[in-house]
Amino acid sequence: MTDDKWDLEIFSRLSVRDVDAVLSLGWPAFVVYRDLVFLAEAFSEAYADRAIAEYGEQLAEATVNLTYVDTIMLMSAEDSLEAWEDLARLLSEMWLAKAAREFPARAFEVAWQWYSTERDGAATNYFDLGISIFQKGNRLD
Repeated sequence: MTDDKWDLEIFSRLSVRDVDAVLSLGWPAFVVYRDLVFLAEAFSEAYADRAIAEYGEQLAEATVNLTYVDTIMLMSAEDSLEAWEDLARLLSEMWLAKAAREFPARAFEVAWQWYSTERDGAATNYFDLGISIFQKGNRLD
């Protein structure tokens, strides 16, 4: 992500389906349910209802929208943590722009952070990049 030029070699290998998938990650569809705004890709009524019951409406939005980017895209040995953080910042800007366009009367935030994975009670060296969008005041800390 340090080079601002288009990589035509990579682009030439992408199908229309590939491009659509990448663009939908950066410019996501939203669903409004119970006056909360959810990423369509992560949404189901059952999951939203369960999150609302468990965390309350204020945290349910951020919880349901929490997306682990590295479960969508594989991290290669060539990728640095800084490149992934650049991606998180770019997705944050794009998600905020899309939400502002669709819901101009509402204010949104995007938060991202690294999560360590625990297996058998011990933290591993594997990190998950989590990113979530939510209406201001519906923060997941």
